[in-house]
Amino acid sequence: MTGILAGLLLFLPGQILRYFGTDEVAAKYRGWIAIVFALCSLLLIAQPIENSYRVWSEKRMMRRCVRSLSKAEFEVLRRAVLNEGRGIRVIAQLGEARSLEKKGIFWQSGAPDDVSTLFNITDLAHNILRESEFSPLSDPDRVEP
Repeated sequence: MTGILAGLLLFLPGQILRYFGTDEVAAKYRGWIAIVFALCSLLLIAQPIENSYRVWSEKRMMRRCVRSLSKAEFEVLRRAVLNEGRGIRVIAQLGEARSLEKKGIFWQSGAPDDVSTLFNITDLAHNILRESEFSPLSDPDRVEP
C-alpha cells in the first residue's frame, strides 16, 4: 500500500495532486517519496525470487534425504508409497518411521494407540517421489548406498 501511495505521489499529474491537496507535500518530500517507492519496488521484485530459492533449496535437501535412506527406512517409505496416500500403521518399524519424520519425509497423522502409530508422507516428499528420478521406489532390489 505504501508503494502504491508513493507511486501515485510521484507520477500523478500536478492537477490531480492539487485537487487532493497533496501537491505541496509531493513537491517538498519528492526525494523521500522516491526512495520509499524504490524500496517498495525492490521488495516487490525480491520476494518471489526469495520464495523460489526457498522452495528450490527445500526440494534439494529432500532429494538428498531420499537418496541416502537406509534399507529399513526405504522399506517403510516404499510401503507408504504403495499405500497410495493413505496413512500407514507402524508397529515394529517405529524407529525408522521416526527417523523419516525427523528428515521431513513423514508426519505423524494419528495419535499413537496401544499398538501402533499412524504416519503419512509429507506433501513435499510426495512431490519429490513423483519425479521420474525416484522411480527406484518401486524396485525391490535397491542397493543400500
